[in-house]
Amino acid sequence: MTIEQKIKQIESEYTQKLRSLLSPTKKNIVFLNFFDTYIKQFGTLPTKLAEKHNVLWLPLNANELNLFEGCKSLCIPRAVEAEGRVIFLNLDIDEIDLIISSDIAYDNNCILSKEFLSKKAKRLYMPHSLLQSPNLDWLDYIAAPSTIFEEDFKQHFPKSKTQLISAGYPKLDISLRQTFSTSPDTITYATTVRPIDRPLNIDAMMCGYDVNLIEWLLKNTTDKIAYRMHPTAHLNNIPSRSIIHNRLFASERLSFDEMQGSAFYEYTKYLITDFSTTAYTFSLTTLRPSIFFAPMRTERNISHHIDSIGYSAKNFRHLKQILDGDLDKHKEIEQFRKECIFNVGSSEDYLCDAICAILS
Repeated sequence: MTIEQKIKQIESEYTQKLRSLLSPTKKNIVFLNFFDTYIKQFGTLPTKLAEKHNVLWLPLNANELNLFEGCKSLCIPRAVEAEGRVIFLNLDIDEIDLIISSDIAYDNNCILSKEFLSKKAKRLYMPHSLLQSPNLDWLDYIAAPSTIFEEDFKQHFPKSKTQLISAGYPKLDISLRQTFSTSPDTITYATTVRPIDRPLNIDAMMCGYDVNLIEWLLKNTTDKIAYRMHPTAHLNNIPSRSIIHNRLFASERLSFDEMQGSAFYEYTKYLITDFSTTAYTFSLTTLRPSIFFAPMRTERNISHHIDSIGYSAKNFRHLKQILDGDLDKHKEIEQFRKECIFNVGSSEDYLCDAICAILS
């Protein structure tokens, strides 16, 4: 059997499996996800929509099949490897009405291509970033989390036919349902996503950056310190993870947080990051400040609104001044949340109504 024949066989098998889960009488909605860290963007939306529609949940990993009550589920790959090549599957199922994805919106790797799974289905993207719109405009709908996101998209694509739904941010709403300690005692350092296949010298440089900051915090503060690499780092066991563990594990004040989700909000009084968007979700949820340490100079919106949720430190001396001062910004953060984020606390209900209107 040739590679092409094998691929056709795999495509036929998954097409049959998917069609067996579709409904002939209800609207068929597919939730598509290939990265664990982005599942939170859906909130409880799949379960809510399953009350009226036939909802299929298609994760990449079997341990995620039962995440959403009331949904049918199936693990499905976006591509297969054969003889050193990565070949994307070409599935086309007309009966799918709407495909919803929370993955990074790249067109060239088939995660959110115009034709993956169906050439006819409408496509709705639920973005990872609160503030930064995706650099593409072929989607039918985007669930905009904030006024800043909408303005950014309209600026980049003034003639786009993509419809923006002023929905809000389900991930934030879920976090707001948590209860938090009134006496958090830890400074959490959370890094941004870093390429898995980066060159060894780049990995060493980033590793040195993290170690330098952690050792400084241990020396210049008396707080507990939590080191939280981006979830993709420990899921893929990148080299710097073990290097940092081996160098710093002996410190009694230092912990390594590798839990998924927002459990670290409970004990974190300040969050320090290089350039992670998790700072915004943390601060907008807890009303506690985030500190960006020597952030990149960029035109991205994440760098334009740092003062609304916390502080930006240029160097260690500046960081020391910030930590020694009065960091309370809860009024400013709460005002920013009120003015910027759509439908705080009710984004899932708003999206349900919008999706029902789309399907009707």
